[in-house]
Order: sequence, then C-alpha cells, then structure tokens
Amino acid sequence: MDVRTIRKRKYITLKRVSEYLDLPIPVYIYYEIMGIKLMHTDILIDLCDLLGIDYHML
Repeated sequence: MDVRTIRKRKYITLKRVSEYLDLPIPVYIYYEIMGIKLMHTDILIDLCDLLGIDYHML
C-alpha cells in the first residue's frame, strides 16, 4: 500500500501533513509522486508516525 492511499483512508489532508513535516505542500506532493523513499529518514519517520504505520512497511 502506498502512502497516498493510507493518507486518504485516514482522511489526513495535504495541509496537515505539510504542517506536521514543516514542508511546503508542493514539496510533499513531489515526494508522494516520485517516491516517498527520497525523503530524509527523519522526515520519513515523522510521516509514518503521523499516518500510524511502521517505517519498515514502506
């Protein structure tokens, strides 16, 4: 399952994710499209915490 699907199932908005990660919305969308593994590890772990998934599931 990809991050976008999980985010949509949990009704988490782009704005909430970008504020939580302190990233501009277009930057987060870029990561969502191009591959979440391109993110810095600390930001990726914070994203997993927000979505409630295990880091190793990605």
